[in-house]
Amino acid sequence: MVQQNERFSERVVFYIMPSVRARFENAVGASGMQQADWLRHWLEDVLVRVESEALVAGDVADGEESGMPLASQLVAAQARVQGLEEIVAILRERLGMADAHNLELNKRLEESHSTVDRVMLALPAAGQGSEPTRRSWQFWRR
Repeated sequence: MVQQNERFSERVVFYIMPSVRARFENAVGASGMQQADWLRHWLEDVLVRVESEALVAGDVADGEESGMPLASQLVAAQARVQGLEEIVAILRERLGMADAHNLELNKRLEESHSTVDRVMLALPAAGQGSEPTRRSWQFWRR
């Protein structure tokens, strides 16, 4: 945005094609503004967008040092906050999925412990002789 105490003292001149000129005049006519004012507002909007993208991307370390207007800094900060909020939402979703997965793994661990406990009851007692019998739990030696 233009600061109130600044004067319009710089001039920018460029050439355009006739087809672009017709579109430009249509846009200016639809806005109800004068050509110079319309171009100034358009240029300021584009600059604010470019500066905010640069700030969000990390190209500009400190807005004050670069002379970036406060409005541009605010837009960039809002965009960054929105991006961070999206990251937080994704991480919360992942945390919920991880908790559900941990609960499922704990349930399976409890099931396997109970299975091992039942198998341990079927084993013969220790020290009942050195030679296993046919009915012993070592059925693979037959």
